[in-house]
Formats: sequence, C-alpha cells, structure tokens
Amino acid sequence: MSDWMTDEILRTYDVLEQIGEGSGGIVYKAYHRRLQKMVVLKKIIDPNYSAERNRQEVDILKNINHSYLPHVLDFFQTPDGVYTVMDFIPGRSFQEYMKEGARFAKEDLLKWAMQMCSALHYLHTRRIPVIHGDIKPSNIMLKPDGDICLIDFNISFYFNRDTVLGCSRGYSSPEQLWAVSSMRKRQDAPFVIDNKADIYSVGATLYYLATGSVRKDHTQPLDMGKLSARIGRPFAQVIAKAMDLDPAGRYQTAYEMYQALKRVPEMSRRVLKQKRRISRKTVLAAVCAVVILCAGAAAVMMYQDHKSERYNDKIRTAKEQIESGDYKKARDTCEEAISLMDDEAEGYYWKDYTYFVQGDFERCSDELEDDIDRVDKTSLSEDSQRSFIDLYCLQGKAYLEQDKTEAAVAAFAEAEDYSEIQMNAEQYQDYAVALARNGETKKARKKITKAKRTAEENNGSIPEYALSYTEGEILMKDHKESKALDSFRGAADRMREEKLSQEDQYLQYRTYISMYDIYHGRKDWNACISVMEEAEKEVDPTWEAPVRRNLGEAFFQNREYTASAQQYRLVTEKNNGSWSDWRSAARAYHDGGYPQEIFELAQEYEETSGWDEFAYWFLMAYAEMASQNLKSNGYADYTMYRQYYNNAMTAAQKVPGRYQKEQEVLNEFYYNIR
Repeated sequence: MSDWMTDEILRTYDVLEQIGEGSGGIVYKAYHRRLQKMVVLKKIIDPNYSAERNRQEVDILKNINHSYLPHVLDFFQTPDGVYTVMDFIPGRSFQEYMKEGARFAKEDLLKWAMQMCSALHYLHTRRIPVIHGDIKPSNIMLKPDGDICLIDFNISFYFNRDTVLGCSRGYSSPEQLWAVSSMRKRQDAPFVIDNKADIYSVGATLYYLATGSVRKDHTQPLDMGKLSARIGRPFAQVIAKAMDLDPAGRYQTAYEMYQALKRVPEMSRRVLKQKRRISRKTVLAAVCAVVILCAGAAAVMMYQDHKSERYNDKIRTAKEQIESGDYKKARDTCEEAISLMDDEAEGYYWKDYTYFVQGDFERCSDELEDDIDRVDKTSLSEDSQRSFIDLYCLQGKAYLEQDKTEAAVAAFAEAEDYSEIQMNAEQYQDYAVALARNGETKKARKKITKAKRTAEENNGSIPEYALSYTEGEILMKDHKESKALDSFRGAADRMREEKLSQEDQYLQYRTYISMYDIYHGRKDWNACISVMEEAEKEVDPTWEAPVRRNLGEAFFQNREYTASAQQYRLVTEKNNGSWSDWRSAARAYHDGGYPQEIFELAQEYEETSGWDEFAYWFLMAYAEMASQNLKSNGYADYTMYRQYYNNAMTAAQKVPGRYQKEQEVLNEFYYNIR
C-alpha cells in the first residue's frame, strides 16, 4: 500500500496482512478498531470502474443479512483507490480443499447445496434483486462450524486484457460467457444475465466437488456415470438439470432447486426400496416355505405385535419422563423406541421435543433436519402421518424461536402440503404467527381463519387469549407496537385465569416473550425486567430456563451485573444449563468487575459439568483478564492471561469449529494486550 493510503486507512483499521490478489483487486485482512472485529478490505483496481455505481450496489448490499452471506459494512474512495469492507469469514475455500485432494460425503454436499440455494433465493428475491454472477469453489468458504459462506456476491462485470472478471470458465453459464465475449469483441450485444445463470454455476460447482472434474467446454457432456456413483442418481439428476445449457431447462428459481434437493433423500430411499423389493421376493419365498413347514405364521405376527407394543410402551414412558422434567432419560427412552421401529415419526418427535422444552432451539431444529429425512414417508399409517406433520410443525416453532422466519414458514408449508390430513387448529395458529413475523400479515390472517374453521370442524373453538396473542404478533409486524402490547397484555391476563394445556403453556410463555421483544427493541430495560419477572411467576416451570436467560440479558443491559449473573447461575443449577449460560454468567461478572467470581465459576464448571478443557481455560482466561483490568496500567501483568489463552487455543484445536465465538473473544483480549 502507498504511504498516503496507509495514513488514511489506519485511522480506522489495523491492516494485518494481504490475503489475496487478482486482476480485480487486492484483498487485505484488517482489524476494525471501532467495531472491534476482523474485516476484509478489498481494493478495486479496475480502470473502467464506476465508483458511483458501486456506491449504489453497496448501499443495497449493506442491508443484506443472511446466515450464508457475509455482511457488507462499508464502502469508501480515496485518491489511492476504491475499497469495500466486509465481515472476515474464518475458514478455507472449497478450492483449497480440492487442491489438497479432499473428498466430501454425499450428505455434506447435499447440505451445502441447500445452503447455497438458500443464500441465492435470498439474494434473488430482494426488492432490487442481486445476481451473484461468480459462483465457484474459490468463492465459497467452508467455515469452522461446518456451514458455508458465499463470498464476493457484489461482483461487477468488467475485464482487463486477457482475464474476464466475473466470468469463470467451467462454472459460468453459456449465456454468461457469450455475453462477456460479446462485450470483449465490442459487439452491440446486451450484457444481461439473470438468476438462472447463478443456478447453472451452483450445479457446476457441485459437479466439480463431487467428481473433481470441470466442464471446460459447454459441448462436453457430463459424466453422469461417475457423478451418480459418487452421490447417487437422484442427487446427480438435480445437478444435471441445474447445468442444462438452455436456461429454460434449468430450475427457474433457487427455491425450486432447493425443494428438489430436499426431496433427494426421499427419492434415494425409494430407489433403495425398489432394489430391496427384488431381494425381498426371494427372502419372502424362503420365509413362506419355512412358515409352511413349521406352521410359524402366527409366531411372526405375534413378534410384530410384540415389537409394536414395546415401541408404544417406550413412547408412553418418554412422555412421562418429559412431564417430570427428566429430559435426558426421555431422549434415551426415545432412542430405544427408535431402535425398535426407526421408520415411525413419533419417537423422533418426542426426542427432539426435549430440546425444544429445554430452550435449546438450535439443537432441536438441527436434529429435526436429520430426523425428518430418516422417516420413511411413503407408507405411513394415518397416525404416523399425523406424527410426521407434528415433526414439521415442531421444526417451524424451533426456527421461530431462533428468528429464522423464512425457514419457519417453509416448515409449516411442508406440514400443510404433506398429506390430505389437516394440521390441527393450534398448528395453523403457529403457522399464522410465522407468516406474521415474516411480514406476510395478509396470509397470516387467512391462516387464522383456517385455524378457526378447523377448530369448528372438530367441535371446538380457539380461545380468546390465543386469538389475542396472534393478533398481537400481526400488529407488531405492522409496526403498531402499542396496540400489540395491549393484545399481548390481554392474552396474558386471560391465560392467568385458565387451566392451560401443554400447548397453551407454550403460548403463555410466547406471549411474555413477545412483550419482552417490544420493550427490548425500545431499550426499556426496566420494562423488560418487569415482564420477565412476571413470566417467572406465571409460566410453567418447563420454560423457566429461557425466561431466566432473557431476565439475565435485561439485567446485563441495565448494568445490574450481579443480578444478571445470578439468573444464568440459576439456569445452570436448576435446569442443567448449556455452556452458553456459564459463558454469559462469566461475561456479567467480567463487566461488573468481579474476577474472583469467575475463578469460582471455572472451578464449579469443572466439578459440575465434567472436564471440558477449552471451557475451563476460557473461564480462567476471562477471570484473569477481569482481574488485571482492575489494576492500573503500570501494575497490570498479563503473563497468566497469555498462558491461559495458549492453553485454551490448544484445546480448541481438538474440537474445530465448536468454540468459534469464544475464540474471537479471547483473540480480541489478546489483541488489545498486544
């Protein structure tokens, strides 16, 4: 970098190293002092570059927020050049892994394919659609947590000399290559591509990751034999359709491709079942002969009946264990039931429900993603179909609790479309809430009408408090917060006078959380504390852990650090809380200036939760940092912090991706010391 640029940039950034360079620009890793986070600075060196146009692009991109896309933070221009600033994404690109000879499992490729489509669906459906235009292995990062991040999604199409930027042979669609070629030849041809060019590039990238081969020439046929052998014919067919040379023959939207990918496990099972039928005919003939000779048909039937009876006994026991709050035993019992009948949905439902009632919503949705694919959906009884609908609806609620509203709506839509059996009234109501939070308030009101009709068809009705709660959700999304609070308050007051079912106990919990969310948005921490303290007294003990977590957060924001830590400690003591509860308690003690309490927390964690090497050293480092921060600069000694830091980082290498956020905290401390 030039001396002038160094002076300008270093007012805000510490530029640590150059991490990439191409004909399109130079990429630096930097530390943003004000935001206190690692970022990527990209210097654009295109001579024909339009700063005004990119300013408009970045203004659009800065509003993008998606799990599999980096966040664009800033854009600025200096006499030295033009720069964009994005989140730094930890991990390595798929191109790096492939160069090292990596091979990926079919299940992982399928998950990453769906994540790519999810990101593209988000980009393509913005008010001003964003076309990525340069999807390839080097622009897809595999993060330490096992998920992808699609980078360089603000590519502008330009070229210099021999390299065409934003157009990659082997991955770009034929219409994209033609358009760029026309521009290079200065022909009077429009350079326009749409979302289907991105879909081709996703297919081409997956083809390379699965086979190690690139279709360099569009006349070259795909090696379907090799592709099918690696990932199975159903998955291979999805990739082939995405790579159709004619845009009209491809999936027309990223969501359409996403849906096709979701069906791959089911299609694979159907193929497997067809193969099994052939072998089963032979086996069945042999079994029949044995049965005839031994007159054992009755024994076979008795065995099946006995297995079904044992399965039902396990499910009943698991429900009792859930009611008593013994969630770990309930999960073990459900696993025993699943081992007896692994194609029945009910065992999976109650197993995953234990995570939901513990407030571990992310684990719940992750488990459901796998379990939904494990159930054979092709030959379910009516009761089993009902349980399968319950699985999708539970997944929808788990996504809602994580504010993943699009995913929640998709899960409820799957439940509604799954079979001719209708969802029940409560599930339609949950669907309405998901739609409301996703900004689809008109559709939400239609689902409420559907919920009322469904209840009436079953000789019932939806309670007034349930309708008030749902109306509050719709009003909140319509930015009528005061009216929404009135609806939530009315629902809470009515529920206090009722004997609530298990489903309505969850609704009561959600009512208080929604009031909390409004006050949280207003940064009215005293109101947050008040409504959560009321919830602590009123809601079922099942929901004590998430209520206390919100109470802990409200106390923390109100700078009542001891009270905040106490709430998280109560979760760890009463609810066998997760590691995040111990970490949050440590954060409160740290900001309150109570290092000794963090040291004691570390010892207690070791004794209560068993030996977790990283967690222990993280807490010790946190405590040491708090201790030294209380001293004046001349007396602070960070020797022990460095030792604890090194111990923690060594331990983190043994569980890659598990403690990414915690490592960032320790790195930030370490950077400040240095």
